[in-house]
Amino acid sequence: MKPPVNILVVIGEMRYGGAQRVVSRLTQEWARRGHQVTVAVFDARDPAYAVGGTLHDLKTPATRNPLVRVWRPIQRVGRLSRLMWGGGFSHIISFMEDSNFPVILAGVVTGSLGKIKVSTHIDPHYLAWFQRVLLRVLYHLPQQVVAVSAEVKRILNAWGVPAKRLVFIPNPASAGKINAPPPPRNSLSRPTRGRDYLLAVGRLHRQKGFDLLLRAYARLEGNLGREKFDLVILGEGEERQPLTDLATALGINRWVHLIGEVPHTENWYTYAECFVLSSRFEGWPLVIPEAMTYGCPVVSFDCPTGPNEIITHNKNGLLVKNGDVAGLTKAIAKVMGDAPLRQKLIAGGRKRAKDFAIGEIAPQWL
Repeated sequence: MKPPVNILVVIGEMRYGGAQRVVSRLTQEWARRGHQVTVAVFDARDPAYAVGGTLHDLKTPATRNPLVRVWRPIQRVGRLSRLMWGGGFSHIISFMEDSNFPVILAGVVTGSLGKIKVSTHIDPHYLAWFQRVLLRVLYHLPQQVVAVSAEVKRILNAWGVPAKRLVFIPNPASAGKINAPPPPRNSLSRPTRGRDYLLAVGRLHRQKGFDLLLRAYARLEGNLGREKFDLVILGEGEERQPLTDLATALGINRWVHLIGEVPHTENWYTYAECFVLSSRFEGWPLVIPEAMTYGCPVVSFDCPTGPNEIITHNKNGLLVKNGDVAGLTKAIAKVMGDAPLRQKLIAGGRKRAKDFAIGEIAPQWL
């Protein structure tokens, strides 16, 4: 084990989200290994996940006030610079572009660029236009740019980030034990009427393709369809009402449960009959190895980027052509109706999930 180091982690906030779960798991593992950890956030209100070490509120939350929005980035750089000057940090690690850009600029101010690692958690093509511009200008400056998938790494290199600064580190799947005995089945892992269910997890946002999932679910029939299995979606966002309206229009609202944000998803994965990822695009979909960890067979669109780097088709999950609703229906029905295939995917998924255990991933960052 390496000697203890002093780590600063920067992320916008610790509300619900994949990157926030990653920060929670990494920082707790680093603290467990004896490292000194400070997690700096722009907005400390309503944290959904615990962190290892100390949570430091920079008190520069996002705002819709146009005057404050102009000043806010400068304020963030200033407060980060003061923290970097006085903290004695040996590692400065930033998550997501909203944090990466001010961290890099603070690194310029403080002469700390050689300690900074920034991480990209999405296909850069889907960033806002000004973020794409800043990425091309700033990402050649820090010590390292961490890509969350091999394809994201390739894209960043094609956009001009030097190969010597790029590294691929996947997200850790779980802080829990793979193959641990399942928790008892209870009301926290079942929809209202206690029926078997298919599971999806993510923000209620167009990116996640839940509208496509609803259409695929509506096509299921008979013993492999909604007469037997409910559809549960964990997450919250601006698409709640449109998704509710679509479920009603498709005549499936009786069987669809939009549960909302859930801090602990382990029970839901453990008792789901199948996990489905319907995203239009991703970076590295953490929910896939999470589902694998808890023995839930996975069906996923082969969207950019990440799913085909985690899933080997027909070995530890099923991949479907991106956006193919009929194909998604067929794949779900196949998993639900073929018991030997189901067990094969569960076993293959558990084995694959071991590659993303926190003990394997956390040391790579240091």
